[in-house]
Amino acid sequence: MRTSHVGMALLAASGSAYAQLGLPMQIGPLHFSESCQKSIFEVFTSGSFASCFRTADLLPLITSPNASIVPVLDNFMTDICGPSDVCSNATLYNASQVILSGCSGDLKNESLSDSVVTTAFGLYPLVRDVLCLKTMNPYTNMSYGGFLGNPPIPVTSSVYNSTNGTFCVTSLLTQLSAYFNHNITVSWIEAALMGKNSTAVQLVKEINPNILCNECIFGAVDLVVEAFPAIANISVVNVTMKLDPNITLNIPQNATLVSLMDKECAYKNYTVTMNGTLPWNITESAQNRTMLNSTLPMGMMNMSMPLNITSPMTMSMPMGMSTSSGSAMPSMTSSA
Repeated sequence: MRTSHVGMALLAASGSAYAQLGLPMQIGPLHFSESCQKSIFEVFTSGSFASCFRTADLLPLITSPNASIVPVLDNFMTDICGPSDVCSNATLYNASQVILSGCSGDLKNESLSDSVVTTAFGLYPLVRDVLCLKTMNPYTNMSYGGFLGNPPIPVTSSVYNSTNGTFCVTSLLTQLSAYFNHNITVSWIEAALMGKNSTAVQLVKEINPNILCNECIFGAVDLVVEAFPAIANISVVNVTMKLDPNITLNIPQNATLVSLMDKECAYKNYTVTMNGTLPWNITESAQNRTMLNSTLPMGMMNMSMPLNITSPMTMSMPMGMSTSSGSAMPSMTSSA
């Protein structure tokens, strides 16, 4: 693996300076006390979770905000998908308890339960599986008939992991960088989110819905829906309204993510599976996978999650996920 103990030392060393700035006191409606910031920073800069989740790999996102995030994330995924880089249940439990020790009061002030934190760490196996998806049909300058053109950094670059395919995240971000004709950087994302990059904002508005017709996206949704079957029945409009009441979508009120994707991509014979069957050219590269091992009700309509780490040795999680392939799906559709 490319991340070394030196990287962890550098992250810890930079932590003292970065910690003086602290996490943002507020992100959206959420407020962070000093004790909460300290607990979060402790988990992500030292200890077993920082080691197995390879947080040192993400240091360039802080130190080089004007550099492309794609090589950084590709390196991160290479490391966390390896056989020796799997976070144990005990590690996840201990990390959640450290954060709760400093943030429990913050959660209470926001009318949130401690399960929000344990749920986040309980999702680790699913997040790892999604991040470790690889495609044999990554984006290139010939994709879409050459419509989008050359990305700033092609997937054939030596900076990317090409063993048994290309990471789906790398392929999708490369496609977006070609669409936006710009490297995807932390600074660029911040400017776009704050409305300071009018070109990016306009291009986002013009994205065709058939961008969903991508094997990588279907593969990720296949895994998520298998883990949480109730997601298949959630109204996209209702979720959007919870996020931003001012957003108006030109889709049926009862349209779900699955029905929307299946309808939008029907001309390519794309369908979301309910059993984790991946598109034919998508593979799972995560080694020594920690399987999700039980089925629990979802409760997503209330934006709540059922996962909960109850002890260092037991974690409540949704059902085990299959990596079998079978649903043959063709290559990506072209964007309008």
